[in-house]
Amino acid sequence: MRKIYTAAFAALTLTQIASAAPHDTKASLEQLLNGRQAGKPLECLSLRTVRSSTIIEGKAVVFHAQGTLYVNQPQAGAEWLVRDKAILTNSDSGRICRGEVVELFDATTGVQSGSVFLGRFVPYRKKVHSFEPPHMPARVY
Repeated sequence: MRKIYTAAFAALTLTQIASAAPHDTKASLEQLLNGRQAGKPLECLSLRTVRSSTIIEGKAVVFHAQGTLYVNQPQAGAEWLVRDKAILTNSDSGRICRGEVVELFDATTGVQSGSVFLGRFVPYRKKVHSFEPPHMPARVY
């Protein structure tokens, strides 16, 4: 029981430290994309494959979909992208596309607080490393 309290206290302390520290959006995006390679930008993204999203403050929305991260840097409204916001899509087609409006709302109160016009969706997939066996000298008999 004591271990549970210690772990909970440590998690609370780390959360407080992280929220008090200045937020570097470039570093956050780089960390998220570390070990991934950009693909050809897409005009639309199927919402069926999206599992979650991450807001990079003032910069982008990253959609997590089946092992691929899709980075969307809005055409307008990026200043509304703040860490404690969530996105709301309104799509009848089951996909979102460049130029569509995505509304932002406060994740705790549910109050709408701005909107962004989506840009292209740049897929980032894990880099595939080709395996080359180490060079072995030929045996001489």
